[in-house]
Amino acid sequence: MSIKQLNATYLLQEDRILFRINTEEKAEFGFLLTRRVTLFILAASGHLVEKQLEQKHDPETAKAVADFEQKNLVSSNLNGPEFEAGESFPLGNAPILVLDVTCGIAEAEAPNEQQFSIDLVLGKDQSINLKLPKPMLIALRLLLENLCDQASWGRAVITSSAPETSGTISVDTPSSSSTIH
Repeated sequence: MSIKQLNATYLLQEDRILFRINTEEKAEFGFLLTRRVTLFILAASGHLVEKQLEQKHDPETAKAVADFEQKNLVSSNLNGPEFEAGESFPLGNAPILVLDVTCGIAEAEAPNEQQFSIDLVLGKDQSINLKLPKPMLIALRLLLENLCDQASWGRAVITSSAPETSGTISVDTPSSSSTIH
């Protein structure tokens, strides 16, 4: 199935993000993202974009290019057409809670195309794999960042857990927000 639109809304009562996807085939999928899952998606996908750019650029340039691509998307009109509700709901009408997530770089289907993979773990032996082209991943990141700001969830930061071990990465999430409600 080919993704047509992404939509996300912060649900104050649930303190979750409702993440919806519709496809070209008019199927709709609904997921509930927790703070932990959302911050991990943001941190891991940002890290992957920079690592992919580092294949062609030095780390400082890669970070600058990633920031430029995101700012370029922000300056373009993100307010596209209204989200089209699906005609079929393969996973049911109620959104499913995402328990965990993994992110990676996917094999491109076309030359010079960058694809990213996000696996949403829904339960034991159940997951949904999203393959997103880089522009759609950046748009998803912007959407989630805006909702994290709205929810006062803060931002995740990737740090090396041991400086001498380059393969180990942990995600540090702020334990509290500076905003008081």
